[in-house]
Amino acid sequence: TGSNSKGQLCLGDESDREIPTLISINGRIVGAAIGGEHTLLLHEDGIVFGCGSNEKGQIGLGTDLAGSKFPRPIYGMGLVEKISSGLEHSLFLSSNEVYITGSNAYGQMCAPTWSQTLFWPHWLRWTHFGRQHIESFEAIQSSSFVLFIDGTVLACGKNDEGQLGDGTLEDQFGTVMLFPPIRRLGVGASAETAFFV
Repeated sequence: TGSNSKGQLCLGDESDREIPTLISINGRIVGAAIGGEHTLLLHEDGIVFGCGSNEKGQIGLGTDLAGSKFPRPIYGMGLVEKISSGLEHSLFLSSNEVYITGSNAYGQMCAPTWSQTLFWPHWLRWTHFGRQHIESFEAIQSSSFVLFIDGTVLACGKNDEGQLGDGTLEDQFGTVMLFPPIRRLGVGASAETAFFV
């Protein structure tokens, strides 16, 4: 329900909805991530579907599609366990890796590809972290956070309001914060605020 200006409600049109409307998709959806003008749907079998704007690659459908009004499968990541979306970027946790797609204008994809837009999901390569050490992750408006099993947090992206929690106002492509062990991240897709629980 709500705004559907780019087809982000996955209903095949661009008409806003004032009441909840059922999406036509086979099987059961077990997760959803809402971005600025895009939506990700996690299917019970580990496939992710995207709809809405792909102008910045945020749903990972390549350069030929500016968006989709219907849920389209996003390929190339294996079985996905978790999804999260910011304003114009998306994160995916598969059974073996973390994948990223979309805008990296502020370094919000935690990769040193400043200002590069990724139109397909890319494996996030860290030299000193591996998938087996990741507990969770979350995206906010133009920033991202990765929570590791040991309670440390990697924060990256826009930091003009201090939302990365590193004591600066400088955008970062990756800052590891060594807090007392963090157990949970509290964020919202359109927020410029983060809570570390």
